[in-house]
Amino acid sequence: MVFTAADGTTFENKKDWKKYQFALLYSFKDKDGEELAKAPGDIDGQPFDIGNLKNCTVVLPDFADQIQADELEGCKVFIGACGESVFVRNCTNCTFYMCCKQLRTRDCHNCTFYLYSFTEPIIEMSDNMKFSCFNGGYEGQAAHMESAGLDPKINKWALVFDFNDEAKTGKNWSLLKPEEVDTTPWFPLGACEATVPVTGLEEAIAAQAAVAHLSNNATPGAMQSFSFTTSQEEAEAAMMASEPTEPPAP
Repeated sequence: MVFTAADGTTFENKKDWKKYQFALLYSFKDKDGEELAKAPGDIDGQPFDIGNLKNCTVVLPDFADQIQADELEGCKVFIGACGESVFVRNCTNCTFYMCCKQLRTRDCHNCTFYLYSFTEPIIEMSDNMKFSCFNGGYEGQAAHMESAGLDPKINKWALVFDFNDEAKTGKNWSLLKPEEVDTTPWFPLGACEATVPVTGLEEAIAAQAAVAHLSNNATPGAMQSFSFTTSQEEAEAAMMASEPTEPPAP
């Protein structure tokens, strides 16, 4: 039996055909100075690999399963909706615009993330990592995020956890200050209405303060949650309301 790949290449072994087909359709690798893009529907929930790229622009405006990005240098990457983790490893001087269930980085340096993350981003063995809210989109992103199980209103982009900073000094990462943020949205398929609300530094700090307060003062049965649309005043009011009005009985 002969197996034919999308580009016409034929194989007698199904395993070899599947491996070649995946590399052909669901990966960008070993490129320098190129613009690499998929169209909506090209990935359609499959995993995707990005590897060994230098000075490339990568655009993935689609719903994907797990995405791996390895050995990128000086690249700019757009990821529309990843329903699992995006693993970013051994990347240097790159900028990422991405929406994902979770971001995990390892051995990365001098990278900037304009991020939507449904769960707390995790960095490990990485330094000079900078974060801001996702700012961009494309027609159809809302449907892709729904397929990926991502709620655009729940964005934990600023709640970064660093495996290599037990004291939580923030020495390896920072939130971009307003003057550092690139305020021009990235609309790779043309201007459109954004799916993900853009939240700024004040909202992020309010959410961080709320999370820190709750983790330090949690009591059995008590639970609160805040979104990045919660204002500083609302977070403070909620935290004050959670404080006991009377001292505990001796």
